[in-house]
Amino acid sequence: MKINLTIADKCKILNELDYGEKVKDICAHYNVNQTTIYRIKNLKERILKFAFSSHVKQEKRKRMRNLSYLKVDQALYAWFINERLNKNIITNEILRIKELEFHSILDSNTQFQGSSDFIEKFKRRHGIRLWRTITN
Repeated sequence: MKINLTIADKCKILNELDYGEKVKDICAHYNVNQTTIYRIKNLKERILKFAFSSHVKQEKRKRMRNLSYLKVDQALYAWFINERLNKNIITNEILRIKELEFHSILDSNTQFQGSSDFIEKFKRRHGIRLWRTITN
């Protein structure tokens, strides 16, 4: 049975290794092979950097993937924060339009269609929940 450790688990393993815990004990606790522990140990810097730079809860995240459109994501998030500070209403459609706009400015060399999937992942990545207030 394959065990997929979360980023949080990998950080815990790194802490246990730093405190002198034996590799065999860690293997037994997490039900993984020694190779997995040594791989985590070798990727320590990358794992910790990812864990501290990500906005997503590490208890759920299992992979460290690079974002294809990092500049677009960063610009969209900065714009989103500014709009929220100004108390403007933001919908998925507005996010999608701004996403396409930022892509055309920042990364116009690549083909990008902008999808609702990108917006959903963007919201999940940054812990964003949108809601609308209905007024009469």
